Amino acid sequence: MSDSRKADEGSTLGDELRESLNQGRNLNRGGRGLHVLLAFVLVISLVNLFVLVIDNKGNGNGGMPGGDTGLSGEALERLALKLERQQLHGAAARAWTDYISATRPSGEESAGIWYRIGKLYQGGGDLERALDAYYRSESIEHLKDLEAELSLRVSECLERLGRFAALRSELESRTALDPDAPTAGEEVLAEIGSWKISRSDLEKMVEAEIEAQLSSVAGGLPPEQRKAQKDRLLAEVLSEDRQQQLLERFIAEEVLYMRAMEERLYDDAAYRELASNLEKKMLIQKYMDGQYAANINISDQEVREYYEAHKADFMKDGRQMDFEEAGQQAYAMLRRKKEMEIQAQLIGFLMDEYDVVVHQSKSGG
Repeated sequence: MSDSRKADEGSTLGDELRESLNQGRNLNRGGRGLHVLLAFVLVISLVNLFVLVIDNKGNGNGGMPGGDTGLSGEALERLALKLERQQLHGAAARAWTDYISATRPSGEESAGIWYRIGKLYQGGGDLERALDAYYRSESIEHLKDLEAELSLRVSECLERLGRFAALRSELESRTALDPDAPTAGEEVLAEIGSWKISRSDLEKMVEAEIEAQLSSVAGGLPPEQRKAQKDRLLAEVLSEDRQQQLLERFIAEEVLYMRAMEERLYDDAAYRELASNLEKKMLIQKYMDGQYAANINISDQEVREYYEAHKADFMKDGRQMDFEEAGQQAYAMLRRKKEMEIQAQLIGFLMDEYDVVVHQSKSGG
């Protein structure tokens, strides 16, 4: 092979090698660009995922955006009501939260549901979540009909958490917004920390106790007589010579209650069972009192007719009592009769509504 041919072949091989290297460099540049693009896409995906997780946590939907449980609003409502009936407080509260996310109700309805959620959490002993729900209800819309009860429940939660400073602050802020609240110049009888106990506080305590006593022993009295009894007892109990004794008892009860709450005695299982049973009975009584008030209206003529038809029931020391003497007793007996009729009708209706089935024992009992 001649020197010139070798030179030409060497030149050709050199050119091919340089071109191959250049192509490799171009491929490397393209590969690096692709890697950068893929890394950018990955970063964007991670950011979107992070935002989605944070949004779900903010919604409180357990990682399901917008309360997407796969259930319709109507189905979620049925689920929440079913859980309520089974007294699964926390589960029912979460179902109502999903219902809000799924249906986006109006401000008034949403505020009412958050109040309901608060009651469920409170019933289940989750007081911090209960407070959160109550405050959400207030923040969404002010519900005048629930104002007093919501305020009371907030106070109960703070008390049970032992947060008395927060409770006093809460009461002060709510009192400042209440046009019927006592004026700043009202007589202060005593102080517990920052809490100033006024004469009206003492009177409210006494009035509540008298009302409770009258409900248990004088429920059969006609309304005007019951009011007269209440006024008489109030005047007697709030007399000047008994005020100091009442104040001392009021203070003793409050400081003992505060210490019991601070020591979280309400967490005791026996106490919780007793409190639950008492609350059930009180709620039943309150409900029935409302039914009686709405459905019983006894006239003087009805009382007289009942007396005439049941004279044998009105005897004293072997003699027949006249109507003037037996009128109050006749009223109480007639009212009791009407109460029992209303109770029987209502229970029958509710047993049908709640699908109650009573199974007879094999012995026929």
